[in-house]
Amino acid sequence: KSKTSKKLTTKKEEKEKPLEESLWETAEQLRGTVEVSNYKYIAFGLMFLKFISDRFEERKKEIEKSAKSDKQREFLVEEKDEYLQKNIPFLEQGTRWSDLMKAAPQRNLGLRIDQILRKIEQTNPILSDVTPQVFSDSKIANENLTALINEFSKIGFGTKEALDIDMFGRVYEFFIKKFAMGEGRRGGQFYTPRSVVKLMVEILEPYNGIIFDPACGSGGMFV
Repeated sequence: KSKTSKKLTTKKEEKEKPLEESLWETAEQLRGTVEVSNYKYIAFGLMFLKFISDRFEERKKEIEKSAKSDKQREFLVEEKDEYLQKNIPFLEQGTRWSDLMKAAPQRNLGLRIDQILRKIEQTNPILSDVTPQVFSDSKIANENLTALINEFSKIGFGTKEALDIDMFGRVYEFFIKKFAMGEGRRGGQFYTPRSVVKLMVEILEPYNGIIFDPACGSGGMFV
C-alpha cells in the first residue's frame, strides 16, 4: 500500500475503534510510572466523579424545565431532595465536574480532587467510604492528571442515550478487564471474565427465587 492509503486506513481504524478502547489507550499513555494497582483507583475515581456529575447536571436541567418561576427554579436546583428522590447524589457548588475542570490547570490538583470527593461523601452519607481519596498521595504527574480529566470530559455519561446503552458500564467493565490483565493473577480478585460469568449463570439458571452472592465484587454477575 502507498503511504497515503496506509494513513487513510489508520484514520478509518481509529474512527471505528470503540470509545472505551480509545479512552483506555489514552489513559494508559498517561499512567506514566504509576503502578497499575494504584492507577486503577485514580482512573475509576475520576470516572465515577464524571458519571455522578453528568447525572446531576441532567437532573438539574429537568428541574429547571419544570420550575414555574425564576425564584422557584433558583431554589429547586440547589434543593438536595430534588436529586436524592431520583437516586442521584447531590453535588454542592465547588464539587461538580465543571469545578474540577476549572481547577485542572492548578498545582496540587490531586489534593483538590481528594477534597471534592471528601465533600461529596459528607453531603451524601450513602457514599461514605466509597470514593477513592488517593489522588494527593499518588505519583501521577500533575499534567498527566489534567490530561486525564480533559479526556474524561469528552464523554457524556448522563444523557438518555448514554444511559440506554449503559455507556458508563461499558467503559467501567472494559477498564476493569484491562487493569486485571495488567495486575496478572491478582486481577482475579476484582474481575471475573465475562465468559466465565456467562457460563456460571447458564449453569445456575437463575430464573426465579432469591440469589445471594456474599462476594459480588462489581456486581457483574447480577447484571
